[in-house]
Amino acid sequence: MTSPSLAANLPKLEYLEIYSCDMMEEIVASENDNNEDGGALNEIAFLKLEVLKLRSLKSLKWFCKGAYTFKFPSLRTVRVNNCPRMEIFCNGNLIAPNLTVVDTSSRLSSSEKTSRWDGDLNTTIKNIFTHKQARSLLPKLPVKIDEGGSISSPNALSHNNSETGSTSLNSN
Repeated sequence: MTSPSLAANLPKLEYLEIYSCDMMEEIVASENDNNEDGGALNEIAFLKLEVLKLRSLKSLKWFCKGAYTFKFPSLRTVRVNNCPRMEIFCNGNLIAPNLTVVDTSSRLSSSEKTSRWDGDLNTTIKNIFTHKQARSLLPKLPVKIDEGGSISSPNALSHNNSETGSTSLNSN
C-alpha cells in the first residue's frame, strides 16, 4: 500500500505487479493528502504505466477506495487473478483510454485466456466480482459421462432411462 502523494510521484513507472499480499485491502491508500502546492490532492496520474497485474491478493477490495481521479493514459494491460474480494477498481473518476480488456487468466503461459470488457475498468471489475459471486452460489454437481456420451448426475433434474440404468440430464 502506498500513499496518494507517493503514487502521484511515479511518473516513469511502466510496469506494476503486486502479488501474494494476503492482508492488503487497497493499493493506493485513501488519506487526505496535499499536492506540492499545499492544496488537496484529487488527481493521480500514472502517465507511463502500461501493465498492471494484481494476483493472489485475498483481501484486496479496490485499487483505491478514495474519490481520486486516476489517469492511466498508457495503460494497455490489466490482469486480475485470485482477488476474490475486489468489487470495484476505484470510487473516483477513472481515465484509461487505451485499455480495452481485463485479463483474468490464471497463468502467464495459459493457452486458455479468460478476458472481459464491459466498457470501462470499474464496470468490468464489478461484473467480474458479481459473476464470481453468482458462480459460487451454484451447487457443485458431480457429473459423469458414460461410454455412449450421455451426461449423468445423481443430483440434477433428470430423466431416468430404465434400459441402461443411467440418469441423464434433461437438456429441455
